[in-house]
Amino acid sequence: MSKSTFRILFYLRKNYLNKSGKAGIMIRLTVNGDMVQFSSKLDIEPALWNTRAGKAAGNSVKARQMNSLLDDIRTALNNHCRYVESRDSFVTAEKVRNAFLGYEVRQRTLLELFKQHNEDASKLNGISKAPATLVKYDRTYRRLAEFMKAKYKVSDIALREIDHKFVTDFEFYLRIVSRCNENTTGGLYNL
Repeated sequence: MSKSTFRILFYLRKNYLNKSGKAGIMIRLTVNGDMVQFSSKLDIEPALWNTRAGKAAGNSVKARQMNSLLDDIRTALNNHCRYVESRDSFVTAEKVRNAFLGYEVRQRTLLELFKQHNEDASKLNGISKAPATLVKYDRTYRRLAEFMKAKYKVSDIALREIDHKFVTDFEFYLRIVSRCNENTTGGLYNL
């Protein structure tokens, strides 16, 4: 995974003033050129806004409070970006916005699912699963984790991000790096 470019810009929606004459503060997130815009749910009098700095102008109590809230939002967005980056193999502005707004649905990940599979299989030890089979499942789990760290620099990957290339790259990794033969790598497709 390559390092993402991540930018946050606060700006006023000056063309829409509320009844008290305040403009809404909007957020523009840009990740690798991909951009989304949404409301911060904050508003301010346009005369008190510093467009160049993207924050409230001056040193008044109101300005300091507003800037503190904007800093909190910036910190939360940065944290959500790091979270999405650690969870997924790629980050988009929409993913960060959805995480910030609480819209995202928790996604199942490959290693999470594989771990559950291995736990369920271990309950069948001696019933329908041989101990040697359980050892192979565990070894495959560990090699899959090593592969993702080596190839994609991630600790896990969302199931919806797995594609044919991921599977063939893993098979290549098993054959070249782990020195597995054709029968061993072919067994991968039977899991």
